[in-house]
Amino acid sequence: MNKKISVSIFCLILLSNLGEYSRAESAEGIFPHQRTNIPEKKNATVGNYLYLGVAPKFDAEDLKITSSKIGLTVRITGEVTAELKNNYSLFLYKRFKRIADAFLNDPAMGFDDLPSIQTLEAKTKSASDQLWLKIASPYSKHVLEGNNVSIETTSIDSQEYKKNILTALLRYYLQNQTLTLDSIPTLDQYFQDPKYVQNLSNQLFNIHLANRFTSLPVVDAKTGKSYLGNLTYVYPIAATAEGPFDQPREGIRDFGLEGNIDSRKWSDKWNDEFGGFPFLLIEWSGVAFHGPITNYAPLNIWYLRRDFVSHGCHRMDSSDIMELRALMPANLSKLQKLNKGIKHITLTWPDVTDWNNDGQKEVLDVQYYDIPTWLPAPKKGIDLDLISKKYMGDNAQSTWRKNHYTHYNKNANADGTPFYDPATGLYSGLPKYEMTNGKLVRNGTENAVPVYTFPYQANRIIQYHTGVTSPKGYDFISGKFPPIYFEQNLK
Repeated sequence: MNKKISVSIFCLILLSNLGEYSRAESAEGIFPHQRTNIPEKKNATVGNYLYLGVAPKFDAEDLKITSSKIGLTVRITGEVTAELKNNYSLFLYKRFKRIADAFLNDPAMGFDDLPSIQTLEAKTKSASDQLWLKIASPYSKHVLEGNNVSIETTSIDSQEYKKNILTALLRYYLQNQTLTLDSIPTLDQYFQDPKYVQNLSNQLFNIHLANRFTSLPVVDAKTGKSYLGNLTYVYPIAATAEGPFDQPREGIRDFGLEGNIDSRKWSDKWNDEFGGFPFLLIEWSGVAFHGPITNYAPLNIWYLRRDFVSHGCHRMDSSDIMELRALMPANLSKLQKLNKGIKHITLTWPDVTDWNNDGQKEVLDVQYYDIPTWLPAPKKGIDLDLISKKYMGDNAQSTWRKNHYTHYNKNANADGTPFYDPATGLYSGLPKYEMTNGKLVRNGTENAVPVYTFPYQANRIIQYHTGVTSPKGYDFISGKFPPIYFEQNLK
């Protein structure tokens, strides 16, 4: 059997057996990725992915994207209105209901298994592959874990597994471990009460989003729109192999006006490299945000290699690209029609900002380990846990930062100040960016600033199957497929 596994930074995605889907044939891994045949293209990726996270959806005017090509980060800032916060619980419940109604009403629809990484380790005889999996294991958690139902088994009936996933999702969203699918009729009644909705919304907003919310009441001078504050999401990315001074160019653009593909499953040029994830264009030339495509040869695993390795695109972790899409308006084509996109700022140098309004500017980073592309076979008797430590946690983070950031110290400002000092962990001499007359300009340099590292997020997606193996309306050249039920990303 030809099996293909895909790993992003924070989750493993398993590309399962060829041929039509069967639970009996589903392979081991954190997150199976079904492959099947579509007309004229054997072995094409179906790639039906569903976002299970708790990020809200914003209007285009309330979002801002900031990419750093040297920092290899993308920051999403969403302005929070009172309406968004007060109706947050209803928003999550509607998201759950949309998912539950589809899967409960259609026997052909089901979720692919989420077996644990230990299962894969146990079936891997190669010591180097076991070591690689051990390095990845801290980043293999799923948001649906810990809800008192099994989400990591292939032994139960598919319909029962479907109910387990939905039960875990309901409990996760509403943070109530007593809920079952039988609770839905009662919840339907509760969510008709505005007071119930607002009270629960405040609770869930604090539980799910408090760690990324900054209170900053403000009224937009142009629109008169009032905001309570903002939410900040920071994700790791890969960038062009030509280095950070290459495309996409530094400056301000309106994201969403170049067109986007909600599910890029197959193209004649790139085959199934984009795996069914969104392909969100940054520039008309084809530079885009998309999923990970780097391959770990021994296990044939895809993962996000956070480096300068692309043709200009910003590659992202699979959960992150799905969450990025979920934060955006449901119908991105409307942005083109209205000629009103999302403000996207592209920086060459690291993203420096006071993101939490505490009076301290910081260089934004993301918790990341330098996942190896190859590992030599460890000597017999050597403790794999001991070897893996240098690739994991704070040690790996500091090593990556030192190797990556100090590489650009030779490009210091005219005064000769280095950009990053690994001894102090401070950046100095970074250009200070300002927006003047709608353009991005550099005006002086920043004072010495520390680095703030956002924690990793657990896997927030799941793959599902619909029973349909021959999608219609596809375009093999571009890889564009018509959005199906969940890919429409509606509220």
